[in-house]
Order: sequence, then structure tokens, then C-alpha cells
Amino acid sequence: MKIAFIIASINSKSNGLGGHYHSLLETAQQIAAHHEVFIINVGNNPAKALEDTKIKLHSVIFKGPAIFRTHSSIKKILKSEQPDILHAFDSLAYYWVRLAGHKLQIPFCVTKCGGINSVYFPYAKNLILFSTENLNFFKSKRKFEDSNLYLIPNRIKYFESDKTRIEKIKNNLGEKTEVFKFLRITRIGKYYHSSSTQLINLVNKLSLDGFKCCVIFIGIVEDKNCLQELRILGKDNCFFFTESEFTKDAKQLISVADAVLGTGRSFMEAAAKNKILLSPVQNSSIPIIITQKNFDTAFYYNFSERIKIENYNESFNYNKIKSIIQNKDEQTRNINFIRRIFNEYFNTDKIAVKYEKVYSNTRNNKIPKVGADFLLHTLFLIRNYYR
Repeated sequence: MKIAFIIASINSKSNGLGGHYHSLLETAQQIAAHHEVFIINVGNNPAKALEDTKIKLHSVIFKGPAIFRTHSSIKKILKSEQPDILHAFDSLAYYWVRLAGHKLQIPFCVTKCGGINSVYFPYAKNLILFSTENLNFFKSKRKFEDSNLYLIPNRIKYFESDKTRIEKIKNNLGEKTEVFKFLRITRIGKYYHSSSTQLINLVNKLSLDGFKCCVIFIGIVEDKNCLQELRILGKDNCFFFTESEFTKDAKQLISVADAVLGTGRSFMEAAAKNKILLSPVQNSSIPIIITQKNFDTAFYYNFSERIKIENYNESFNYNKIKSIIQNKDEQTRNINFIRRIFNEYFNTDKIAVKYEKVYSNTRNNKIPKVGADFLLHTLFLIRNYYR
């Protein structure tokens, strides 16, 4: 088979460096081992995450919506490439996929890469989801009652660390170089402000209790006010690395830390490096440490800010974190648990087989018509260009 992956970068707050761009690359690379693939990046600015990809890349970039010119350009590419499947990796790219797929009679599907259950998501006959939370939501909607829904949690492969950049970070930590280090790779803005605050609260609390520790943030700045608030809260315990030298392919820097607060893909990347893992949790001033007892719940929410733990006890959670930091045997047991969940849930080994099933079913289905929902999809697209 030949698969075309299409992803949008329209007013991207991350400049095309967000997790779903890396998820696309990982998926495409794994499938490329068995099939021919190429990528189309559509939007008003090219996605930076795709700049160095070795996969064949077509860029369809116009400053405004340019719906007709974009459609014409994509059609021209598809007529030349002759793919068997169109695979959109977000709801904006899916606009052109469903339009071109219907026009050229090429089967198509779309992935929703985790995140909240939004008020509007375009109708899709073949929809791939990363989280059980999203799966249950779409199952409950009459609009998707005849859709084929596939739960394929995000997958990653093992990756090497960048020792040179890690040393640069350590050189900036001064006397904190040898302390217990927490890490958060995130966009620094309002959306992730709560989880960032939880991590700083934890480090401040541990410091007051005599633990030598600090927190490292790596990520682009979306909101300077949020950055300033975090700096004030973190005081001498907090370090920020916001330059492109560190934010590009930041997963290669995970090894600088002992523990990582991760959400979505960043959680899984930290699991690949066998780190002590934390996630945000609702109704708490600090993040929760991930153990065998709470993993299933955190996994349900894709390790996001929406995690709700029944009968959550913040004091118990804090004492558990202290215990794992202090007790080397308990720390080893926790890391061994993380290693097991990475191999069982996040490793890329079986990703190609799972997607081949989706593509086979998609090709066997009748290509859906562009219905009334398409008008809403058009308005949704234009709104994102002018937000």
C-alpha cells in the first residue's frame, strides 16, 4: 500500500513542534518499514517538527484560508503520488482529506491525537483514537454510531539521548547539578500552567522538608506572563530552557532528570527512558506519582490534566513520592514497573500491524459522501485561521 499522511499547521502555538507532529512522524516511520508513505503539511506556516524528516514531504502553505488553492494543490499532489489511503492526523487536515478523498475516490481515515472531547469534531467513518476517554465519548454520540472507531494508543520507539545538550543544561544548573532533578517538557502558557504549577509546588515542598531537588522546564514560551509567574513561584529551585537549541526534539534531553512530569506523548517518551513518572491530577496542589495502583486511571485520560483519582489523598501521594526518592529499593521497583508498562503499552513493535487492519477495513468501506456536516467543518476551519 501507499499511504499519504496529511497534517495541518494553522496558527500553531507550538510552531509545529507539538506532540501530535511527533506522533505522526513516529507512525509514518514505522509504517514506512512495510509500505510506501509520504507526508503533506498544509497550513499557513510549515511545521518545524517536519523540517528534518527523511520521509518524502510536500508542503502546501498559504497565508490565508485559500481553500480552493489548497484543495487544488493537494489534488495535484495526490494525482501524481497515487496513494491507496489518505490518513489525516488532525481535524483541520481532515477537511482537505475528506474533500480530496471524495473527489478522487481515495479511501480515508483520521486520527484524533488525544486531548479533550471537543464540542465539535467532524463526522468520520473511520476514526482512530489515542485514549479510552475519547473512545467512550465518541461511542456515546449518535453522530458516530455508524463509524468505525479504533483505539490505538500513541506509540514510540526507543531513542538516543543527546549528551552534548544535556551537558549544557547541567552546566547551567550550578550547585543544583547533583540534586534530584524533576523535568517538565511543555509549552509554557495558560493551557499547561496548572500542571507546571503543581510540579513547582512539589519541589518547593520537598525542599522545605530537606530534600535537595530542583525542576527543569524545557519548552517554547507562549505566554510571557505565565513564564514570569512560574519563575516567581519556583525561585531558586526552577530552571527554564526555552531556546530552540533545547526545545527542538526535546525528548533527547529526558535523561538529564531523575523524574518526569509527563502528559500524553511526553509521558510515554519518559517511560522509554525508565524515569520515575508523575502526572497532573485534579483537585491537588502537587502532581501524582504513577504506580501500578493508579496507572489504569491515568492511562484512561492519556496522562492529561483531566486525571481524576477516586478517594485521592494528597498526603499519601506526597509521602509516596518522598519514599521513592529516599528508598533506592522502592525506586528500583518503581522503575522496573515503568519499564514493563512501556514495553506492554507504548512500544512501537506492533503499530504497523494495527494500522494495516485499519487501512484494510477503510479500503473495504464505501467512501462517505460530503454531507451537511461539511458546512460546519468549513466554518470550523476558517475560524481556526482567524482566531
